[in-house]
Amino acid sequence: MNKKEFISFVSNEFKRISNRMNNRRKYSGERVNVQLSVKETEFNLWFDFSSGGITQQISVPKIRKDENGNTVTGKSAIRSVCSWYIVKEDREVNYWELMKIIFTDSVFDYYPKVRGVNKKIFIERLIKSFESGKSPNIALYLQRLINDIVNELPMCGTHMQTWAMNNRVMFIDPAFEGMSPKDVLDYQYEKNINHFPWTSLGLSDSSMVKNYMLKKDLRNYSPFCKKHHNPMRNLYQPIGMKGPERPMIMTRSASNLEERGIARGGWNWMTAFIDTPLNFEDQIMVHHKHQDKVSCSTKKFMAFGNVLVQKGEYIDKGDILSMEPGSRALSFTSSGESAQVTGISEEDIPIDGKRKKVKIITIEIKRSFKEGFKFTNVHGNKGIAVFCDTGVVLDPVRNKEVDIDVIVGINTHGHSRVVLGGYGRMIQIFPNLTAV
Repeated sequence: MNKKEFISFVSNEFKRISNRMNNRRKYSGERVNVQLSVKETEFNLWFDFSSGGITQQISVPKIRKDENGNTVTGKSAIRSVCSWYIVKEDREVNYWELMKIIFTDSVFDYYPKVRGVNKKIFIERLIKSFESGKSPNIALYLQRLINDIVNELPMCGTHMQTWAMNNRVMFIDPAFEGMSPKDVLDYQYEKNINHFPWTSLGLSDSSMVKNYMLKKDLRNYSPFCKKHHNPMRNLYQPIGMKGPERPMIMTRSASNLEERGIARGGWNWMTAFIDTPLNFEDQIMVHHKHQDKVSCSTKKFMAFGNVLVQKGEYIDKGDILSMEPGSRALSFTSSGESAQVTGISEEDIPIDGKRKKVKIITIEIKRSFKEGFKFTNVHGNKGIAVFCDTGVVLDPVRNKEVDIDVIVGINTHGHSRVVLGGYGRMIQIFPNLTAV
């Protein structure tokens, strides 16, 4: 189902339910007099239900396809759109199909514990609520459910992270809620068996207590990973790499993605495994020349009041971004070497069944590499950095001495969770000019 089909279906269901209710009342002289209109803005569909001068507005974020993939904007954050699998019905549904269910089906079987959900259809409840004076309550319950679904979607990161999350499948199964840890483990095991080639491999440890899978095997997108990956390791985080260099070695699957404009960057660093005096877990020594590098991230703030900053302006921690209603200050609280306002946009959000205009302030934060900074490699392992003069090594290919960029303590090799421990995590560094 697409957006046009969704709008048409909801509108037709509204007419059908209204006509049915009027046919039942044709001898009483009381008729349903609720109107529905649908409007589109840049980010949302707005369903306006009106009767007797009262209007309740329901907002559904629109799917937007851009360089990030399929996304929606929810709660001031851009989120990747995935699909859902309804366990009870053994079927997969897309975003618009799920929204159709929310509006026009009884959602109690899907979300029985959500406040305001019962066995009646939301559209019918909303039509009837105008007569009982409860339309604000029903509109709030419907909007809250839509918001909860959208805000459970994963936030966008890099192009490759968005691509991965576009291939996520979220399971709708009320039985999963409240399971014991052992039952959850059994459930996840059976789920991976029954839904192969969908997989949980490569997801973070926290995914074990959440109910979703991936349609793609992330091991196919890191060299040597299919054979040597430790199933406990997170492969999602490293696909968020943003470095400027193209990997010297990549898998065929990653190369095919790159041809579509979906790629990750990084640095091809000379890595040495050496016996060092450092022996704590996750130890890593990095050449001090790399302290001039920075990492960039963005953060969004939602302002309801008077915005006090301008696009392009550099700000410091503690600066006031806006004065909110009630004389409350919205302050910038993040740390970094620099922070710049890169965008101020205006959006409509639903509050109490009405559209409310808000300003979204986007800030880019830059942090320089420093002691304790964490690095990631293509197998999802992180290292706590100590910066120093790491020396040089003879590169037999170029027949010259080159700086050692990273030193990993060989005496931590045996630890199960160290930064590069284990054969799989050693061999994956070979594309980055490893010296052992």
